[in-house]
Amino acid sequence: FPTRRSSDLAALLPFTIQVSYNTDKYRVEISDASFTLQNLKHALESKSGVPAQSQKILFKGQTLKDDAQNLIAVGMKEGSKAMLLGRKYSQEQEVLSKPLDEVIKAIDEIETRIKGICEEVEGIEKGFLQCELVPEACRGIHKRCDICTEHLMQKLEALDAVVGTSCNVSSMCTKKSLHCMYRKYQCLKSSCAVVGRLLFYEFRLL
Repeated sequence: FPTRRSSDLAALLPFTIQVSYNTDKYRVEISDASFTLQNLKHALESKSGVPAQSQKILFKGQTLKDDAQNLIAVGMKEGSKAMLLGRKYSQEQEVLSKPLDEVIKAIDEIETRIKGICEEVEGIEKGFLQCELVPEACRGIHKRCDICTEHLMQKLEALDAVVGTSCNVSSMCTKKSLHCMYRKYQCLKSSCAVVGRLLFYEFRLL
């Protein structure tokens, strides 16, 4: 951006610019020659709810990157238009997301354990384990499947507790919780399928 001499700046004051955010438009008055991008971001944070550190300001097709940049010096004047990009801050979303992320992480771990169990079962079915060791291995796998199922149910309760903390759950948290539910359902199906395969295999050995 071209800059202007500091002696020319005071003559332009005060003036108002318009900043668009989605369908909203905010008017910001520039009354100080030292008004910077950082000042603008703080002003917009109170108006739009978008945290200053998450904002991107577009002016004349370019992103303003230097927070210490003087807005008058880069060409802003009465009637100038800029665009705000960023996501609004939601305290509720932050409160809900953290425990929800913890539940999802736990589901990832359970899913990994179940995949490992499935690989063991495949090995047994393919004869990679000596016949005399199969019964004991099957009992161990049964027990681990039961533990995985129990953990899944605990995570279901944890998920219910998280979502139940608010009657106005954000769409992002709702999508994440539904995805988490689907993942738990798939894990549970896999766990039950493993048990079924083991029972069938053990029956064949009788």
